[in-house]
Amino acid sequence: MDMSTEDDTVSPGSEDFKPDDIFIAVMGVTGAGKSSFISLCTEEEVEIGHNLQACTQEVAPFLCKYRPDINVYLIDTPGFDDTNRTDAEVLKELAAWLTEMYRKDLKLNGIIYLHRITDVRMQGSAKLNLFTFKKLCGPNALKHVVLATTMWENVHEEVGADRERELEETPEFWGWMLQHESKMMRHANNRESAMRLIEHFVSKPPLESKVILDLQVEMVEQGKELDETNAGKEVEGALKQELKKAQKSLAEQEENMQEAIKTRDVEAKLMLEEEKVKIDNHIKILIQQQEDLRISAERLYEEKMANMTKQLEESRQEQERQRSLFEEERRRREEATKKSHEEITQLRSELSELSLNPHVRSHPSQNRIADWPVTVSLYKNYCFCVAANRDLCKPPSNFPEERQSAANGNRCVALGQNDSWYVRYRDFQTNEDHTVFSSNFQSLYPQAYVYLHDQHPNDEPTCVSLGAKGYYFVRTSSGCSYNLPKEVESHLKEPSTFESVWIGKDNAYVAQRKEKTSDNKRQAEWRLQGYYMGLPTVLSRITPKIKALAMNPLDINQFIVIFEDGSVVYRAGETHRLDKFEFEEHCSNNFGTTWSSNARNAIIALGKGAVSADSAARLQQALQPKAKQRRWKFWKRGERKK
Repeated sequence: MDMSTEDDTVSPGSEDFKPDDIFIAVMGVTGAGKSSFISLCTEEEVEIGHNLQACTQEVAPFLCKYRPDINVYLIDTPGFDDTNRTDAEVLKELAAWLTEMYRKDLKLNGIIYLHRITDVRMQGSAKLNLFTFKKLCGPNALKHVVLATTMWENVHEEVGADRERELEETPEFWGWMLQHESKMMRHANNRESAMRLIEHFVSKPPLESKVILDLQVEMVEQGKELDETNAGKEVEGALKQELKKAQKSLAEQEENMQEAIKTRDVEAKLMLEEEKVKIDNHIKILIQQQEDLRISAERLYEEKMANMTKQLEESRQEQERQRSLFEEERRRREEATKKSHEEITQLRSELSELSLNPHVRSHPSQNRIADWPVTVSLYKNYCFCVAANRDLCKPPSNFPEERQSAANGNRCVALGQNDSWYVRYRDFQTNEDHTVFSSNFQSLYPQAYVYLHDQHPNDEPTCVSLGAKGYYFVRTSSGCSYNLPKEVESHLKEPSTFESVWIGKDNAYVAQRKEKTSDNKRQAEWRLQGYYMGLPTVLSRITPKIKALAMNPLDINQFIVIFEDGSVVYRAGETHRLDKFEFEEHCSNNFGTTWSSNARNAIIALGKGAVSADSAARLQQALQPKAKQRRWKFWKRGERKK
């Protein structure tokens, strides 16, 4: 006999059903072994409960290929003692499925009712389940019922036989049903035993094989509501008894509460109030169950279809959510892979270029620092250096391309927050100067915009420094405008007297007067808040006037200082690193700056960074005692470590 299986689950309206298919309902209390029995027959995984929680929540048919020409549908059902659903809800579920089958002219071939032989006695929930089952079937359908005991492997044969005899001989248990031609069988928890139970129904002659249950006739043919059927009355009767008990218990609790109030027993009163709330909630549930039974076959069908539609929509939404997550993850992986490939390609290209054109320093050009304005600006990972021969351009993406060309005529470029910028350039065809701003410049630096665009559009700027939070300092040929932190203004006292003020992170600044003061103070003064390591040493040791300076407000390890004699000192930065080779080439080509081994010695004195040869010589001389002392201290520490 071919007993191959399929994992199809179906519904009463499935088009897969055929008139000669076998339909067997599997019923019994929770934990009787219904799902296990179906798993053995179909050889498919059916969720099985191993604790007090019931697994079967809804009626679920499973297809078993009994023979190539015979399909057997085993219908898994919830028990009336379901842990997650009330008895009324379970009966509604069964009634909805059975009445819909009847409407589709699909009739049951029989019912297998499972009972644990390990149960010492017939408990209240088992009795209700059994009594409701009898009413649901009706006397005429009992000859199509197999009463099967399960879990024989967990009980001694004699004990099990005694309990089996009690079930058989007690009329209110199985005795009455056996008298109406129900059949009693044992299930040994294996596939061979399970198939014998199915064989009982398959072997019946076609004319005797189909059965109509009383519940189907009452609701479909007679038009009764569920609470008017025999099965509904059985469940409602149990509900009324339970409701009566709960109401009696509630009355007792109220009496006890009154007594607690009289005796001022606060603790007892609180406990009784909690218990009263529980009883009240239980009564509400019982009343709701009674209401649930007042439903017709039509409304059962409508509710069932509505629930199915809701479940399908929820399933569709979940599938859509999972698909979106999958697509998002796929896109993320593709983007990461693409980025990785692009980086590898770029690195290979750079390596190839280096192998063909290794970095060789250009011969220093003539110092043209006096021939054309020199400005330098740093912000985030952007850099722009303006000089006579060619600018060093690393601007944000919204910066005009024509301002980055070889002969761009730029005379001043300043970079600011949120990719803002300001440019002053000369049109060589008309020999006129023009100003352009980024679209967000006016909103970020409104006072600077008014000064440069409205009040002094024709003035030549000599210092434009843009900081965070809208801070700035602008000096032109006819005056200045500024918005500086209060602490900076307090230190400078009169910022307008300074030729240049360069802004860094927080309250860090460097300011330079046009000339030395009468008391011979240095032209430059600064407060760097502990940022821009090495810059204070540079400013205090190198005497030429500063031509241009920039401190990155977002990287405290990046600065550039260009002196009027062409000396240059810079730090490449930690967060937004400056390309050292490009910058040093820019300085050599425009200012005649020489980078030598002395510069590398100066790097040691200053930390990470670079300094031009001329500046290095002065720094080396000025810092020589300190450098010796540092080397001695390092050497001494090394000796102590040894």
